[in-house]
Amino acid sequence: MHHPTDEVTNRKATDAFLEPLLAKALLATGTGRVASRNPNVQQDPLLARMLHSNEDLFRSIAAAFFKREVGAVSAAEREKTKQLCYALCYGLGPEQLGGHLKISTPEARRLKEDFLRCFGGMGAPPWSTPRRERRLVTRAAAINSTIQGSAADIAKEAMIRCCEELSAHNLPARLIAQIHDELLLEVRDEALAQTVTSVRRAMEEMQGVFAAFPLPRLPAEVRVGRDWAHMRPFDEQA
Repeated sequence: MHHPTDEVTNRKATDAFLEPLLAKALLATGTGRVASRNPNVQQDPLLARMLHSNEDLFRSIAAAFFKREVGAVSAAEREKTKQLCYALCYGLGPEQLGGHLKISTPEARRLKEDFLRCFGGMGAPPWSTPRRERRLVTRAAAINSTIQGSAADIAKEAMIRCCEELSAHNLPARLIAQIHDELLLEVRDEALAQTVTSVRRAMEEMQGVFAAFPLPRLPAEVRVGRDWAHMRPFDEQA
């Protein structure tokens, strides 16, 4: 017997976050792909310069990798570069990378090798080692914990600094959620511009916060809307 609850219905979790009052808006801001900007993977001089620039990170990397101008990089090339970066950060094998990019395993392996030759100072995590079966899990955990742990610390610091900024300027806004490197705030319309300025300052000016390593600038990408599922960049707001 068919039961109504057996039906599969697509729902966006982001649709649940909405601001019903016309005098308020939702503001979402992210800290610019923290994992890919993690100082623990900044070993290549060219990558380091890109990380400290104001250009789109993955578009800049794609331009260097595919040997073309930044403006000539296609969306597909940018996405391929993004997948490559995270594959190296988190130790994806050629099989997994090939699945993500919809290419064969040998093609994915060659792509990773070409990428590492292009950015020679970056290096790859030592996934292939003697006694690989026994060491793989612990090596993966050690490398991923460094990347993800540092990213988590940066996200926590961003939350603290944002709340301090809101309180210091007595802004009618509040932090309501944190998802990975994204913060979601509820803001009254009349304070929207000032809140964006304060939040951006809190999230972007953290270079001196972590004395243990040189943190690059983390550009805050701000979006605004009446619900989380339908937001536009703040600069496009009327």
